[in-house]
Amino acid sequence: MPTLPNGQQSENWRLALRFISQCPICGTKYEESEARLTGKKEHANLVHITCLKCHSYFVAMVMEVGAGVSSIGTVTDLSSDDVKRVSDMAPITLDEVLDAHDSIQSLFLTK
Repeated sequence: MPTLPNGQQSENWRLALRFISQCPICGTKYEESEARLTGKKEHANLVHITCLKCHSYFVAMVMEVGAGVSSIGTVTDLSSDDVKRVSDMAPITLDEVLDAHDSIQSLFLTK
């Protein structure tokens, strides 16, 4: 995360919440207090938001691009603790994908 001239860390991910202003499920305006920074790498921040009305979850990747901020997000069933845990996991390997495919396929072939 960039350091500002006064030595403080940039909080641009909070500015991006203006664009992610309401719950896509029920339309309720998000409260900034319900947004949690669950991870960050260089110029990207992972933000988890909980809707106070319908209790749905939203996860957004907020990126600093030049002098601006861009974000992309999705509705999820992961809590903020789940997002922290999953984002720290190692990526799935190709062998794991192939093993899962073989396991699923064997379920359908045995019936």
